[in-house]
Amino acid sequence: MSGNEIFVHLFATGDAELNLDSQTVSIRQKTEYPWNGKVSIEILPEKNEKWTLSVRIPGWCRKASLKVNGKKISFSGIVKNGYAKFAAFRRERTTLRWNSHYRWEGLAQGQKQLEQKAL
Repeated sequence: MSGNEIFVHLFATGDAELNLDSQTVSIRQKTEYPWNGKVSIEILPEKNEKWTLSVRIPGWCRKASLKVNGKKISFSGIVKNGYAKFAAFRRERTTLRWNSHYRWEGLAQGQKQLEQKAL
């Protein structure tokens, strides 16, 4: 967190209440990561004030899809320095769903660990 910006760096299931400069924001993240690339982030701000949610786009991610409240969104113009940035959330529940579209490869020819490969 920094001022009125929340950063999502890791994709793990959990809940948080975060105190920004001007309000508290509740976040619920759900995922089956790393078994699949689907991540759901539910956001509920306390107030109708501008703030930013910045979601890390992993460097290995070559293809991804994004929906906000069920509507498909383009990554064009919202990615800056490796983060998809979402601003101006209203005081209502907002759900972001993103899928990094990858598959698992591994245990071939004596490998000792599974490797994650982007499609």
